[in-house]
Amino acid sequence: MEITNVTENSFTLKRKFRNRPSAMNGDAHGEVTFSIVFDENAQDWRIDKTEVNVQYS
Repeated sequence: MEITNVTENSFTLKRKFRNRPSAMNGDAHGEVTFSIVFDENAQDWRIDKTEVNVQYS
């Protein structure tokens, strides 16, 4: 995991993944990026945006 763009009220978390091939699916790998923000009304952290980049082989 990689945490970047850290501020008092937000940060970005990137997580790389790799799924092993199965009989029905090929190999898949990629990265998921989460934008995390602090919700002032709830006084808690929440996921604001998610981006998924998958590559199949």
